[in-house]
Amino acid sequence: MPIFKRAANIASPVARSDCSEPQDSSRGCAEQSKSLIVPLSLSPWLVAWSQHCGWIHAESEPGLGTTFSINLPLIDDEQGESKEGTEISSALKGTEKILLVEDEEAVRRVTERVLTRAGHEVVTAKDGPSALVKWEASGGDFRVMVSDVLMPGMTGLELAQQLVAKKPELRVVLISGYSGDEFDHKELDRIGAVFVNKPVTQEALLTQIREVIGRVSA
Repeated sequence: MPIFKRAANIASPVARSDCSEPQDSSRGCAEQSKSLIVPLSLSPWLVAWSQHCGWIHAESEPGLGTTFSINLPLIDDEQGESKEGTEISSALKGTEKILLVEDEEAVRRVTERVLTRAGHEVVTAKDGPSALVKWEASGGDFRVMVSDVLMPGMTGLELAQQLVAKKPELRVVLISGYSGDEFDHKELDRIGAVFVNKPVTQEALLTQIREVIGRVSA
């Protein structure tokens, strides 16, 4: 994980740091109104955690290694259940077959549940190579691929390039915690892909899917 690589040179003999300490402006983190104190290059992870009112605490000591404590607020069970059960607008629903590629199991399950609730038929894969196997097994019968960008063995963009070469009408939604500035946007346009930043809301993801599907018939 990039977190550990970037935090390898924490000052010795002992270093302790709050890698992100939100300063509340009283408007609430949902409005992204908190500023960050960032002594380490941990973005974009800090952005995601800060948007959820969380922070990271790091402790490092020579010979013992580094410990990261990720702190996030508790969510009331009833509130969590209510949010997951939020009604999906009919304009965001569909019946298309989607290939979902995500190496984080928890994220994959949540995203699959959102897509299924929206009416889609979903086939999941944990990485690029397994996605290629499932693609071949289904005869490439997919309308959209939704994929994380950074995965072991093959990036989401590399996977998209291979699949679009096989099926030019395939549309792609790439998701990442990074800004997307490092991508060649002309290449994204060429393969019919859109880029979405993490954390992505249910509505934002489904909206992007409807938009890329709309390009097929355009």
